[in-house]
Amino acid sequence: MSTLHLGVIDVAYSDADTPGAQTTYQVAKILEEKYEVMRVFVQTHEADIVDAVTTKYRNVLNRVMEGNTSQLNQREWMMPKIVDEFRDYLSTDEWQKTTGRTIGAAKRGISHRFKNPEGRAVRAASIVSGKADRYVKGPAEFGLPRPAFIDTGLYRRSFQAWITP
Repeated sequence: MSTLHLGVIDVAYSDADTPGAQTTYQVAKILEEKYEVMRVFVQTHEADIVDAVTTKYRNVLNRVMEGNTSQLNQREWMMPKIVDEFRDYLSTDEWQKTTGRTIGAAKRGISHRFKNPEGRAVRAASIVSGKADRYVKGPAEFGLPRPAFIDTGLYRRSFQAWITP
């Protein structure tokens, strides 16, 4: 019996030696426990997932019938179509649309790609007057909503799907 696996490549979000540093696996586990991100994806894309797996097995069967069994020596078969669909699912904010739930940080546009997660911007008037040390934080300049679960982008990029036959 084959198994379809959904997971992430486990990499650190920051310097692994930093106290409290988390990995993509730890973050994915938290997101799944709290928001069921992957479960909702599987439920809403079940037909597409079945189609991708069926196509993979059809292609393998064709290779076997042609006498090419090298593909069968691999323990894990990557599923790039499912990976692309999951990444699109995150990018288009489908989780929020499907569940009707919102993530406050995403709604406020908070991003940990910046030194200050709420963002910092120098107010244009301050630059003109020569007082560039006056900043405006957060929503006033950077509050554009972002898709949920795409903060740094690492969770999205590290997602993988594969089959173990």
